[in-house]
Amino acid sequence: MSESKTPLCIIDWYNKDTVYQGIYRVLNTENRLPDPCEIMILPPLPIPKEAHERVYGLCWRDKKEIWFRMQPPNYIEFAHELLHLIEGKEVELEEVYAYNLSHLVVMLAENNINPPVNPVRLFTDATVDMVMQALRDVYGYPFKDIAEYFEIIGVIPPFLRLDFDPARNDIVLKYNPEYNEKFIAIMTITELIAGAEYDRVMLDVVLKLLEKIAAKRGEPAVNT
Repeated sequence: MSESKTPLCIIDWYNKDTVYQGIYRVLNTENRLPDPCEIMILPPLPIPKEAHERVYGLCWRDKKEIWFRMQPPNYIEFAHELLHLIEGKEVELEEVYAYNLSHLVVMLAENNINPPVNPVRLFTDATVDMVMQALRDVYGYPFKDIAEYFEIIGVIPPFLRLDFDPARNDIVLKYNPEYNEKFIAIMTITELIAGAEYDRVMLDVVLKLLEKIAAKRGEPAVNT
């Protein structure tokens, strides 16, 4: 299998599709990915022993090798495996990063949006306060907190629960004390990314958040 691996930089489907190249460009922001000629793509056959029936891609970060069950892979799977090549993510959240951020990366690539910082910083750097600031800025509404935002849009993420508020004599969303602020920030961003495919305002919130992360780091504004 290792003898027939091919550098990504000379893969035909990569070089002929600007979306694949855009996905690489987005994820290489801040030079977080190896050079395309260092990333080795394995052929679909033979199937690696680690690949169970429903596994469509695998990444070996230390070897800079990626396997796809089908080539060319779909855009989401391509972004997913490239995300595994980026270091500095919490081990226990590796699949959370790869699964949730891959959809955003594809949207950015398809819309030719170059983020000011690497998208992984949405999960490593963003705080609940920064998310709230982005929501208020984009919606132009002074949300009291994230619970109020989700209550207004009619979504109940895992870190919120329905509870009776005697003062309002009504059912309201309240924070579940089992979840910490980092989890709340990650899940809120995940919900925004999921909705961004259908609602440009949600994508704008994510872009605003990327700008705020960049500003905190002294990076230039987002380039769209």
